[in-house]
Amino acid sequence: MDTAKLRLVAGAVAAIFGIVGVSALCLAATLALEPVVGQVEALLVVGGSLFLIAAACLFILTRPDTATEEEVEKIGSLTADALADLPFDAVKSLIEKRPMACLAIAATTGYTMSKNPEAATRNLRRAVTGLI
Repeated sequence: MDTAKLRLVAGAVAAIFGIVGVSALCLAATLALEPVVGQVEALLVVGGSLFLIAAACLFILTRPDTATEEEVEKIGSLTADALADLPFDAVKSLIEKRPMACLAIAATTGYTMSKNPEAATRNLRRAVTGLI
């Protein structure tokens, strides 16, 4: 079997065992709390605590690393730097021929350069070659 397929199967098996494990821990916690507070209250405590953990994880993990204004400034400056390497006449003719395509390429290149500069340069060269 291919390595990618093995990783996919391993990930699926790990996810299944993870869900079963969390379910078993929830059941154990409910059974441990049942003599102290009752069955319904134990279920409410365990379910509520899981809900709070999920909400905290969602709140913490979905916050952006940088502010939107900083990211937009970074994208603009990186796009300008990438386009500065091209000859001015070539850029001017490309913009006159295909303005929307150039705008999309510039935005994509700027965003990609903020995340992965090496890949952005390679992709920009490929896109400009395709437009020429």
